[in-house]
Amino acid sequence: MNKIMQIQFLTTEPHASSMWRHVILLFYLTTLLSNTATASKCPVPEPCVCQKRVTDKGVEAWVINCQRKRISPFVPQLQLTSNNVVDVLDLSHNIITHVRNSPFMGLQLQKLDLSYNIELTLSGSAFTGLEDYIEEISIDHCGIQEIPQRTFQNLRKLQRLSMSYNCFHTISGNAFINTNLTLLSMTKNCIDTIDPLAFVSLENSLEHLYLSNNGIKLMPFGALSRLNNIKVLDLSGNKIKGVYFKQNLTHAGLKSLVSLSLDGNQITAIFVGTFQLLESLQHLNLDHNKITSISPMAFHGPRQLKHIYLHNNQIRTLPTTAFYGTETSLQHLSLGKNLLDCKVFDSLESLEVLQSLHLQSNLIDRVPKDGMGRYDKIVMTLNLANNKLDKLPRRFLATFKQLKELDLSQNNMSSIVFEPPGEHSYQLIKLKLTGMGLKALPAGLVHLVNLQELYVAHNLLASIPQSLWTSLSKLRKLDLSDNIFEQIPVEFLQNHQLLSEIKMSNNKLRAVPAYVFKNQSQLKTLALKGNEIQLLEPRSFYGLENSLTSLDINHNNLKQLPQCIFERLSKLSVFSYSHNPLQCDCGLAWLVAYPDTRARCVTQVGGRNRVRKVSSFIVHRCKYSDNASRCNSTTTTIMQSATVSPSKTFDTGPWKGFSLAPEEKSEQRREPNYPHKDASTVYLASPGAIVDSSKLSLQVLPHSSYSHLSWKVHGAYLAETQGYKITYRLFGEKEVRGYLLDGNTITQYNITGLTPGHHYLVCVTTRTRKPPSYHACEEVVTGSGSYGSLSGLAHHRYTFLYMCIALVVVCVALTAVLMVMCCKWRRKKKKDVLTKV
Repeated sequence: MNKIMQIQFLTTEPHASSMWRHVILLFYLTTLLSNTATASKCPVPEPCVCQKRVTDKGVEAWVINCQRKRISPFVPQLQLTSNNVVDVLDLSHNIITHVRNSPFMGLQLQKLDLSYNIELTLSGSAFTGLEDYIEEISIDHCGIQEIPQRTFQNLRKLQRLSMSYNCFHTISGNAFINTNLTLLSMTKNCIDTIDPLAFVSLENSLEHLYLSNNGIKLMPFGALSRLNNIKVLDLSGNKIKGVYFKQNLTHAGLKSLVSLSLDGNQITAIFVGTFQLLESLQHLNLDHNKITSISPMAFHGPRQLKHIYLHNNQIRTLPTTAFYGTETSLQHLSLGKNLLDCKVFDSLESLEVLQSLHLQSNLIDRVPKDGMGRYDKIVMTLNLANNKLDKLPRRFLATFKQLKELDLSQNNMSSIVFEPPGEHSYQLIKLKLTGMGLKALPAGLVHLVNLQELYVAHNLLASIPQSLWTSLSKLRKLDLSDNIFEQIPVEFLQNHQLLSEIKMSNNKLRAVPAYVFKNQSQLKTLALKGNEIQLLEPRSFYGLENSLTSLDINHNNLKQLPQCIFERLSKLSVFSYSHNPLQCDCGLAWLVAYPDTRARCVTQVGGRNRVRKVSSFIVHRCKYSDNASRCNSTTTTIMQSATVSPSKTFDTGPWKGFSLAPEEKSEQRREPNYPHKDASTVYLASPGAIVDSSKLSLQVLPHSSYSHLSWKVHGAYLAETQGYKITYRLFGEKEVRGYLLDGNTITQYNITGLTPGHHYLVCVTTRTRKPPSYHACEEVVTGSGSYGSLSGLAHHRYTFLYMCIALVVVCVALTAVLMVMCCKWRRKKKKDVLTKV
C-alpha cells in the first residue's frame, strides 16, 4: 500500500518532468512484479516439479515432486521465503544417503516421502524445524539399520509414520518422545527386541500399530500394555509361540483393541481366558499357525467378537464350550484346512447368530440329519468343500432357511438330491459342485428358483438335462469347464437371457454354431479355451455385439481368425487367441488392436514350416489398413467366376446385355443364413431395379487392387431394405462377381482382388421382399502400377515414406554433383583468365 501511495505521489508531482515520472513509475512496477514472482517461485531447484493446490484445510500450498530425479547424496537446498507452505515433498526413488544439518529448517512441510533411497542414514537433526508442521513421514525401503534416538522426538504434529521394509532390529525406549502418532507401520523389518518403554509416549494417541513380518518371538506385553487407545494391532508373520493376555497386561491396556492379527506365527495352543481382558475385540485372526488344541472357554471375555479365523492349523477336536461367551456375537467362523471330523457340529450348536461357516478341507464324512443347531436357520454361507462326504440328507437344504451360498466341491458324492421346498422357496444364490465326478446335473436344481451362479467344472457332464432348459431363469454365471461337452447347449442358452458369464473351457467342442448366443444380450465374459474348435462361422457371436468384453479361445485348432467374425464386437477389450495353429496371413493384421505376446503362427520359408510371433509377422509383413485378406462380418460370397445365362438379360442401364438372377450357377456358392425369415422369399432386385439418386446414392474410392464403396439409403425406404447386393464386372468382359450383404445398417464395403489400372463397373442394389428396389452404379479405374493413386500410397505409408527418403537422397546427390561441376567450371574460368593475363 505504501508503494502504491508513493507511486501516486510521484505521478502527481506537478514540478517533475514527464519523462522522470514515467521512469520512476516503471521502476516501482518492476519491483512489485519481481516480488510477486519471487513469492510464486518454486522453492526447490530443477529438476524438481512444483505446482500449487488448496489443501483440505483451505490453505494454498506447494506440491513438490522430486521423484526419480537421481538426487544424491544429500537433500537439495531449498530456496525458502517466509510465505512457503508445502503440502507434499516427494523425494522417493533417489540416491539420497544422508539427511542431516536440518535441511527442512523454516519450511512449513506437512507430508514428506523419502522412500526407496537405499542406504539412507538419518541424523538426530534430520527433521529439525518441522516440529510444528510435519504430519506424515514415509521412509520405506531405505535400508535403515537403526532408529536414531532423537530423530523423531518433539515432532508434535506427526500423526503417521511408516518405516516398513528396512533392516533395524530394535525399537528403543525413547524413539518417539513428545510425539502424537496415531499410525505406526514397521512391517517387513528385522525387529526382534522391543523396549518396554518404546511406546510410552504414545499411550493415549496410537490407534494403529503394524509389526507384521518381523522376527518377534515373544509377545511384547510390556510395550503393549500401556496402549489405551489402540484399535488395530498386526503381529502376523512373526515367530510368536504363545499368547496369554490375562496375566501379562499389568496395566489396563488394549481394552480398546478391535482387530488383532496373529496369523502366520507358531502358536500351538489357545488356553482358557487367553483373550479375557480384550473386551472390545471384534476380529481375531489365528490363521496359518500350528494350533493343535483349543481349551474350553478359550474365547470367553470379548463381548463383541464377530469374526474368528482358524484356517490352516492342526486342530483335531473342539470342546463343546470352545466358543462359550460368543454365542450372541459370533457371525463368521473359519475352520478350514484342519483335521476336524463330523463332531465339530456339536461344538457349534450353541451359536445363535452365525452367518458364515467355513469347514472346507477337513475330514468330515457326514452332516447331521436333523440340522446343525441354532444357526442353521440364519446361516447364509456354508463351505463344506474338499471333505469326505458321500451323501447328504434328503432334507439338507430345507433346514437352512436363509442359505445363499453353498460349496460342496471335491467330495465323493456322485449324485445329489434336492427335495422340493416347503412353504418357502430356497434362497440359494450361489452353488459350487466342482470336482465331484458328476455324470449328470442333479434334477433337484429345478427347485432353486433364485439361483444366480452355478459352478459345475471338473466333472463328467456331457449335456444339460431337458428339465433344466426352462428353469433357473435368474442364472447369471455358468461354469461348465473341464467336462466332456461336445456341443454348446443351445436349447439351454436360448431360455437364459440374463447370463453375463459362460465358461466352457477344456471340453470337446469342435465348433461354435451360428446364432448360438443370439439371446445372450447381457453376456460379458465367454471362455472357450482348451477345446477342439476348428472353425468359427460368420455368425458364431451374433447377439453379443454390444455386450461381450472378454473372449478366450486359447488352445484350440483354429487356423484362421477372419476379421468378419469379430469386428462387430464393439465392446470387446480382452481377446486371448494364443496356442492356435494359425497360418501366417495378412488376414490377421486386424489383431494389432488385440496384442497377445504368446500368439504364434506358421509360415513356410524355403519349403519348411517356420513359427513366428503373430505381432511380429503383422508389423513386418502386413499393414493394418490393407484389406486384401479382410472379409466383412455381414457378407456372404455368392459368386466366384459365375457363368451368366444369356437368356436373362438387362434391358436398360449399365448392365445392359448382362444377367444376374437367383438361379445362376456358381463354382462356390454359399447362400446366406437368415435366422428369422425364409431366404427364398427375398427378392434379389437386379433386372427390375430403379435408378434413383434420391433413394440410393453411391460413392466409390478406387485404389490399386481394391475399391472402397460407401452408400446411403435416403428417407423411409431404409426400413424396407433387407440387405444389399454388390456386383461388379470388368469392361469388355461378361464375367460378373458379387456379394450379398445381410442387414440395412451396412453403409460401406471393400471390393478386393481387382487388377491395377483396369476399368470396372460397380453397382449396389437394395434387397427387398417385394418390388420396387433401387440400384446405383459407378465407373471406376483402379490405380496403375503397384500403388495406383495417391490414396493408394496412403495405404502403403511405409513404402511411400521410403520413396520420399529415396527422393531426398537423389536430390542431395544431384545438388552435390552440380556444386562439384560448378566449382570445376569456376576453376577453369579462373585459369583461362590467368593464362590470358
